[in-house]
Amino acid sequence: MTRACGVLVAAALGAGCGADVAFDRASARERKGVYAEAAERFAAFADRYRSDPRVPEALVRSARLYTYRLQRCPQAQPLLERAAREHESSPWAEEARRALLDCPEYFPMRPRSSWVFVDSQTGGKNMRLEVLVTTSTASSAELKGAFFAGTKRFQEFRRRYVKEGWAVWEEDGADRVPILRYPYREGNAWKARRGGRPVEFRIESSKETVRVKAGVFHGCLKVREAQLGVPAWKYDYYAPGVGRVKTTIGGRGFENPNTELRDARAPS
Repeated sequence: MTRACGVLVAAALGAGCGADVAFDRASARERKGVYAEAAERFAAFADRYRSDPRVPEALVRSARLYTYRLQRCPQAQPLLERAAREHESSPWAEEARRALLDCPEYFPMRPRSSWVFVDSQTGGKNMRLEVLVTTSTASSAELKGAFFAGTKRFQEFRRRYVKEGWAVWEEDGADRVPILRYPYREGNAWKARRGGRPVEFRIESSKETVRVKAGVFHGCLKVREAQLGVPAWKYDYYAPGVGRVKTTIGGRGFENPNTELRDARAPS
């Protein structure tokens, strides 16, 4: 081996060792619970060793820490975007897309979470919906519950929700509808079918303040769902970390309350 070749091999081995050490140190900080430093180290690894196959993993692990441990979504989003868009062939890309749907988390699916919705007009005397997460994974959940009129249970509720492919999907019988779609910003619109009929969704705002019986929620998404050709539509309001908090019926020049959140519980 020539001296020049020897230098190149040594440099390559040194770079590999450097990447291994950097990744291991980031992992060690995460195990010890030093989350801010671990997140910074994983992000620095992805910037410095761009050709390393662990880059998408490092991006996602850094973003997870910013999202779930540090509650710093603005720092997580660009990392997840990079993992999802620049490393589409990596198994970490779908994880990145799912994580983006939790940053902020407008549709939480934690096990044993529950919500009680009531009609806005009577505060629940006419209608009440009680819903519970019965089974849950990192990307899907099944919600069950029932509608009540006073004390009378009159209709069962059962839906499955899946987070994948940039969207939160609601599955009800034959319907599979993307009720939320990333990016969570004003003007984002998409089309779907519900009950065999075409519908269009649009994020009207991402900065709504909503007052309901469960309290006051800030930074809410306002999402319009309109059936094509129908002069009225529905607005759903989603609060970060809570989920749907209010539904209204709107049309040209009006918006009337329909249902709202009375109580929400999310086990720690």
